[in-house]
Amino acid sequence: MRSQNLLYLSLAIVFLFYILPLLFAFFKLDLGKIFVEMDAITRAIFLSVTTATFSTLISLFIGVPSAYILSRRDFPGKSVVETFLDVPVVIPPVALGTLFLVLFSETQVFSGILFTPYAIIVAQLAVVTAIILRLMKTVFDQIDVSYDYVARSLGYTPTEVFLKVDLPMAKNGIISSAILAWTRAAGEFGATIVLAGASKNVETLPISIYLKLSVADISGALISVFILVGIGIAAISAIKRLG
Repeated sequence: MRSQNLLYLSLAIVFLFYILPLLFAFFKLDLGKIFVEMDAITRAIFLSVTTATFSTLISLFIGVPSAYILSRRDFPGKSVVETFLDVPVVIPPVALGTLFLVLFSETQVFSGILFTPYAIIVAQLAVVTAIILRLMKTVFDQIDVSYDYVARSLGYTPTEVFLKVDLPMAKNGIISSAILAWTRAAGEFGATIVLAGASKNVETLPISIYLKLSVADISGALISVFILVGIGIAAISAIKRLG
């Protein structure tokens, strides 16, 4: 009984660790300021939603087939490729953004992207594609490969097996990964500030928080914070409904 109480105590500590800052921040929130800064907030939401949507769609388009190859095929150097593709998940986004900054600044073709809204999409893409790869590889790993063998015995090509067998079976995993990736993209900051900077024309919700904090406007920053918290709660709820 005592050991069970200790388990509940550890859960209570973790819960309070995260909920207390949220509660204190909520009481610090100036709701009247929302109406004063409605235009700026709306622009930040629009830019965050738009760029996150584009980056998520692109990451799904390239990430899902890539994850399928990593899950279903063996090829020379596969472990090296997998290790390298996992690096963006574990290094800080600001470091990842710095690598792309060097690439773009040294490449005349791409240098015009820097410090524009397009750079936001690149920053988000750099972060979320690696997440999509990892999540979707796990999804495909959990699909019984015997379905592939049966489909091949019926005359399906490898591409048809992917499109008509494995992809439909991975539908819930794809949706969950897309929701998680979109939410992560909307909250991306580290790589974004390196590639896009921190100005009004590239003011996403995380950049808005940074700009507000840079002038000690805590209540203004909290508006964007709670919008992102709301997006996160909605995303997690949607994923849980998918099972």
